[in-house]
Amino acid sequence: KNGIFVAFEKLIIEKNKLEKSIIDKNNGTIKIQKTYYPFVLCNYVERDFQFTFIGGSWNKQSKTIADKLMIYEPAINLVLSN
Repeated sequence: KNGIFVAFEKLIIEKNKLEKSIIDKNNGTIKIQKTYYPFVLCNYVERDFQFTFIGGSWNKQSKTIADKLMIYEPAINLVLSN
């Protein structure tokens, strides 16, 4: 009865897509990374590592000592309690 409902639609269309060629450090192959903009409800944060799913497998990317690994993560918190 009372409350608010918020909805958004992320348009995964060619106009919003950015493709970038990346080199897989494990086997030296070139893969295409597709990103769709804008990033809605995401925060840009520093992390020690991230996992990406490319070409049917999960890949771990770690930051180097000199570089920061900045990633987008969903702006959502889940609090579990009983």
